[in-house]
Amino acid sequence: MKSFLAAALSVAAVSALEPGTTTISLEHDGILRDAILYVPTNLPAASPLMFNAHALFANSTGQMEMTGMNDVADEEGFVVVYPNGLGSSWNGGVCCDPSAGNMVDDVGFFRALLEHIKDLTPIDNNRVYAAGMSNGAFLSQRLACEASDIFAAIAPNSGYVANMDGQLFECEPSRPVPVFHVHGTSDRIVPYDGSPSIVPGMVFDSAPVSIAKWQRRNGIENMPTTESYSGSNPGFFGGSTNCQTTGDNQNQVVLCTHTGGHNWGENYGMDVSREMWKFLSTKTLN
Repeated sequence: MKSFLAAALSVAAVSALEPGTTTISLEHDGILRDAILYVPTNLPAASPLMFNAHALFANSTGQMEMTGMNDVADEEGFVVVYPNGLGSSWNGGVCCDPSAGNMVDDVGFFRALLEHIKDLTPIDNNRVYAAGMSNGAFLSQRLACEASDIFAAIAPNSGYVANMDGQLFECEPSRPVPVFHVHGTSDRIVPYDGSPSIVPGMVFDSAPVSIAKWQRRNGIENMPTTESYSGSNPGFFGGSTNCQTTGDNQNQVVLCTHTGGHNWGENYGMDVSREMWKFLSTKTLN
């Protein structure tokens, strides 16, 4: 009887959503929250899932369009969810308002959203990932710190474990978390080198310091290997991306440095979204 019931529930989940984009919603902490869910065709029986979080003052639609992650999902066979932050922001620890100032439980929201998605389509519990841009990257790092029991790996872009006005957000994951971090050396909003942000009150680690902290958290000591990508768009003056990887197998930390600013980085030789997925897809929770 139990196996018959499980099979029936599985069939119900598979048939709950048609391929394509669907707006889903759920109530969390008394507030109705929403997200865009993208389901490609020809999914495996239990699919990997990527959370893809937008930047401050942005939204799920903008993140979906900017990253082009749906195309990658079509090619590789995984589900993508683009949640919306309250007030177009996320509580990434001590950044950013209004969500941080209002102590919005975005970690709890992502946990609840995962359970809701699992009711709609079968998800591989060992292959759930978090990516994000800027404030969304802050949140992806917080998820690695506080929800490493469900997120197998993260891919933050242009955002660290956020500090603000001298406040430090402590990060103590329950297990080593693989990290694929993308950042531009000309970023003035979340500076690559840790110099003052053009946004008043924001103070951040540098990208190398942030990566060094993840290496220590994960117990990684080996020297990095390097892969370089050269930009082909003359409008970006031969811009490039350089990726340094430390660790191995299921415990890797990667820093991809491009020569641009506070953006996704796709114009500097490397296909950011595809390389993110190439990294994440090899990482499992167990």
